[in-house]
Parts: sequence; C-alpha cells; structure tokens
Amino acid sequence: MVEDVLSLANKIASASLLDVASELSEAIQPAWSHRALVIFTLVCTGRPTKKAGDARITERVTIDELVALRDREDAPHTGERIRAKIGGQERLVRTWRSRHDALLVLFERADPGFGNQPDASGESAEPTADQRRVIEQLWQLADTSIQHQVEGSSPEYLAESRVLSAERNRVVQELTDGHTVALEAVLATLRSRHLDDATARKAAIEQLTVALRSSRDTAFTNRAMSVEPVTGAFSQLRRDLQPFSALGDLDLDLIPPPKDGRALPGEVAHAARWLVRTFALSLMNEPETTRLRVEWGCDGENLLIKLRDNGEGQRAAADAELAPMIERITALQGDCEVNATAGWGSDLAIRIPLDQPTQAAKIDIHGQLTTREREVLQLVATGARNRDIAAKLSVSEHTVKFHVASLLRKFNVPNRAALIARTR
Repeated sequence: MVEDVLSLANKIASASLLDVASELSEAIQPAWSHRALVIFTLVCTGRPTKKAGDARITERVTIDELVALRDREDAPHTGERIRAKIGGQERLVRTWRSRHDALLVLFERADPGFGNQPDASGESAEPTADQRRVIEQLWQLADTSIQHQVEGSSPEYLAESRVLSAERNRVVQELTDGHTVALEAVLATLRSRHLDDATARKAAIEQLTVALRSSRDTAFTNRAMSVEPVTGAFSQLRRDLQPFSALGDLDLDLIPPPKDGRALPGEVAHAARWLVRTFALSLMNEPETTRLRVEWGCDGENLLIKLRDNGEGQRAAADAELAPMIERITALQGDCEVNATAGWGSDLAIRIPLDQPTQAAKIDIHGQLTTREREVLQLVATGARNRDIAAKLSVSEHTVKFHVASLLRKFNVPNRAALIARTR
C-alpha cells in the first residue's frame, strides 16, 4: 500500500506540465472515481487549463466558467459536491482550491449533462474523510509541481509561453473590439427614429447593454489572468526571500518598485523572482558576502532589476554560476550587465522587456521535413522534453534526439530555444 502511494506521488511530481492533469486523474481514480478532471492555474499563463478525462466535458470548459466557479462565495472549494454551470451546462462537480489560488475540478460520474445516468462503472459514491484527505494531498502535490516547473522552467518554455500569452491577448482583444462595434451599431439602429415599436426597442437595448458589459468583462478577466501588479510581484519576492534572512548570514536591503509601475506579464514576474532567489542562493556559498541589495524599477517598457553584493568583487558575466540566469534573461529578450570592483562587491543590472511578442507561434513546415519531424517539431514548440515527446509518439528517447538534431540542422539553429523562435 505504501509503495503504491509513493509510486503515484512520484508520477505526479515527475509529470511534465503537459501530463500532470492525466497523472493526477489516474492517481485520484482509486480514491474517488470521476468522469473528468480540470486544473485552472494562474501560474501557467501560457496554458492556464490542464485537462484529463471525457473530452465531451473538458473540450467545452471555458476560462470564464472556471473564473466564475473559483470566485463563487457559496463554494468552499474543499471537496464538497456542488452544482455549477461548466462545460456549457449544469453539472455536478467537486472542487478544491490550492494555496497558490489554483482550482481543481472533478466531474462526477452521474453527470446531469448526460441525462443524469451513470456510466458502466457506476455512480460516484460520497468520498470518505480519508479519501478526501488523499485527494487533497495529491492535489497539493500536483499544484506544487506546477508551481516549481513554471518558476524553474526552461528558456524554451518561457519563450513559447510569452508567444501563447501574446496570441491569447490578441485574439481576445480582437473579439472584444468586434463585438463592441457590432453591438453599438445594433443599439444605434434600435434607437433610430424610424422604429416605432418602443417596447421592443427598450427590451433590445437592455439586452444588448448586458451583452456589452459581458464582452468587456471577458477582456478584463483575460488581462487579470495574464499579468501581475508589479508591487504584488515584489511583495511575493519579499516573502520568498524570508528564509535567507532567517538564516542570519545575509542581510537584505529590498527596494520596491514604484506603486504606479506597469503590471508584469506572468512569466516575467515568475522569472524575475527566480533570478533574485538564484542570485541570493549563490551568495550563501560565499562567507565573505554578508549583504545583498535588491532593487526593482520600471521605465514604462522594461522591468529593471539591480542586484548588489558586498563580496570580493570578482564576479563576471562569463561565470558558470551566472550562466542559468543569463540564459533565462536572454530567453525573455532581456540583457544583463555585470560590473565588479575588487574588494567592493559586484553589481548586476538586468533589463527584461514588458511588451510581449506580437506574432503567434506558427510552425513553419518546410517541404523537406518528414512526417515524424513535423510531429516532433510541433511538440518541441510546446516546450515538451525529449522523454515526454517519446511517450507521446511511442518511440524511444534516442529516436527523438535524432529527429531534434535533424531539425536543428535543417533550420540552421544552435539550440531548441532558437528552433522555437524560428517556428513563430
């Protein structure tokens, strides 16, 4: 029994962002049988929903429905059965909310959306207290795994995530603008003096006004999901750095950004906090370094991060310990300047653009690519690892490495990050 639980936990903890929903669903099934599972998380801005189970449900679930469900005042989100409009109609679900504000939704087997008829496996019974605790612990493990993967994500994932966020923003804005123009035109027509049916006109105006409000709310929801207030992001950084202060070996001087600074795209906020934490962690191995000054600023177009220590002043941009930070900054189209003065310490000046790419990730398939290379390229563009690609395509990891090497050669690029950039 213990071995089974540890095996399930290991699968969830090691699952990629693409597979975490299916692994969590498989782990929960023995504790409580369900028809489908959906995860909604603001951490993963590129793909805020992760789904597993019956596609007739999961493919119909919208972000607006998940936001409304998450914010329901009558839903404690601790595993109770509730009735909610999700997937386009009323359904029976159980929900859990994590400490990272993510939402887990489990759909009952006896689903009103399917005529209230349970499938062959039978209707889901009320989970016991022990079963609820198991589900809660597995969910918290999956949520923590998602959080860590996003914060420590590869440069390829960051680059692709920014593209996805930009495309979502563009599509939502286009739809909002189009609907607004259309609805306002209808309102102008109904208000025309040429129409004498006052009652019909009044009803239509009220109905369309509601539609306009809904359209604007959709755009607001999308913006709220895609960005973090800069002051809120810095407050989270302050909390993240508390363990360093508690150790007593490093005094921190934290200079917050201006309160009216531009909001940060989600991936920029997560990467910025990761950069500061990584640098602070590297100083723990330098006994002579006792102070770190962290300052965030905004110039309207970039997030500006200044890091200064009082170490020996021997740091250089080519140092191996800075390589992961430089790689992450480059993936976000930023830059980093390193200055050191012997005996006085080192300064890092980091700039990360806030404006996201305007073009969506479009796979540019050349005629010379084989069918398998096209499949591998599409999965590489999602940020999938070689192991995950191999599992998806039912081939060996060695075969995937061969195809990736071939793609790098054909696109004449040095690494996966550059390959993803060429697919835009």
